[in-house]
Amino acid sequence: DSGSLRRCYPFGMRKEDFQAALTKMGWAPHAGQMRVLRSRARRKLIVGGVQAGKTTTAAGYTCLQIYKSIYDGMAVPGDVYWLVGDDYSQTKFEYARIAQYLAMLGLRGKMSSRHNPGIIQLNSCPCQSPLCPHERMSVQTKSAVDITKLAGESPAGIVVCEGAQVSWDVIEKCEERLLKSDGWLLIAGTLEGSLGWYPERLAAWRQPATQMEENAE
Repeated sequence: DSGSLRRCYPFGMRKEDFQAALTKMGWAPHAGQMRVLRSRARRKLIVGGVQAGKTTTAAGYTCLQIYKSIYDGMAVPGDVYWLVGDDYSQTKFEYARIAQYLAMLGLRGKMSSRHNPGIIQLNSCPCQSPLCPHERMSVQTKSAVDITKLAGESPAGIVVCEGAQVSWDVIEKCEERLLKSDGWLLIAGTLEGSLGWYPERLAAWRQPATQMEENAE
């Protein structure tokens, strides 16, 4: 039934659409990555060691969200997605991987060669309608060096890169920017050298009651 489909395949996508997107991206998610993709929580915190696939997970999740929103008709012209890091260098690998995946999905338009700051525009649709969801959609990198500059937009989604290295103030600022759009937040990092809030939040969000609250937001 439709309820089972939503539980089994990320973002409520049909099995064939989900598999087709992964094939285009050349990505075969491992079991841990599939847990992230299948989770219906709007706020996610993922932890992994070196070469555990955090970058691929964050980039793949972002691109699948964009892909799904366009082909479901839920995308809005001007939708923006942020990659936030303690500084621009923390966004470098996610930026490159997202550019790669969007190109393979046939969605990447113009992009800046540098990531500091970086912007990837979605390709222009042949219909040339100002109401087309492709119009002005983009993925942008943001530095948290000055959190007052994390302003002016309500992103459809935010990835916090190397999230364990940023302060909780940055996370709260991201949450603030998502209020209007009801967008999603994915925080990826490692416990090694992490700030105190990261393992504490990881433990709290693992609790069933907290997970239910996150899913309901």
